[in-house]
Amino acid sequence: RGGTRARGVGVGHRLMFFEQAREEAEADWKKNKKDARALTRWGGALLELAHFQQGPQAVELIEKSVGKFREAVAVNPQIHEAHWCLGNALTSKGFLHPDIEVAQGYFDQAKEAFQTAVDLDGENPVYNKALQLTEKAPTLHAELQRQLAGQGEGGAARLAELRECAEQQRHLAGVGARVVGAEE
Repeated sequence: RGGTRARGVGVGHRLMFFEQAREEAEADWKKNKKDARALTRWGGALLELAHFQQGPQAVELIEKSVGKFREAVAVNPQIHEAHWCLGNALTSKGFLHPDIEVAQGYFDQAKEAFQTAVDLDGENPVYNKALQLTEKAPTLHAELQRQLAGQGEGGAARLAELRECAEQQRHLAGVGARVVGAEE
């Protein structure tokens, strides 16, 4: 029982951290509407906050994060972090759609964003890894949909494995969001 309570406290602190990060990034952007880094931090915080939500609330936050990242790259197309974060948000958006054709459209856009990040900073191993993992997104999406459709033999274990993989990708995105904030 103590572990559950401790985990809940950790989640509460993370939620407060990302909400504060969102507020600070928004305040920075209001001071300078051409601050692409503030927009990137704002989008990153929204994407992290989406992971604390389910259903329509998660979708709304992811869509808002995509908007902030797109705004950031419009302000400064050379900001590789924003392209990478956009790729992460689009990948998340793709996994939320059960229709593979819709999901594939988001995965394709994510691949373009990751490729742009690599083109701008090819030495960054996280960007290169994200681009490689994008190739696996349709297969993971199909497997996830199969598991959700019917919890067949071994389904629960495989679903847990897929969730762990998604959590690792989300962690990578979170590390990136914190790095983006630290670079200023």
